[in-house]
Amino acid sequence: MAGETAAIDQRARQIWIKRAHELKIAARDLEAALERMKQDLPAPVGQQLAWMREAGFVEVACTYRNMIFAVLSGMKPGEAQS
Repeated sequence: MAGETAAIDQRARQIWIKRAHELKIAARDLEAALERMKQDLPAPVGQQLAWMREAGFVEVACTYRNMIFAVLSGMKPGEAQS
C-alpha cells in the first residue's frame, strides 16, 4: 500500500524495514522481500478503494492498515449481509 504522499510512503517503508531488522528477519529473507516488492505497483488506500467501487463493489473499506500493508474489503451488490 502506498502512502498518501511520497514523504508518508517513504517514512512507512523505512519504519517497515527498521521493524524487520528489530524482529531479526534474516538478511536474505528481507532482501528477497524487497526484491519481490519491486514488482508491486502500490497505490494509496483511497485510490484502491475507488478502483474497487469502479469494479462494482459496494461497502468498500480499509479494515486494517499497518505501514505498507492493508486489508481492503467490499461486497458485490446483492451479497447476503450478516
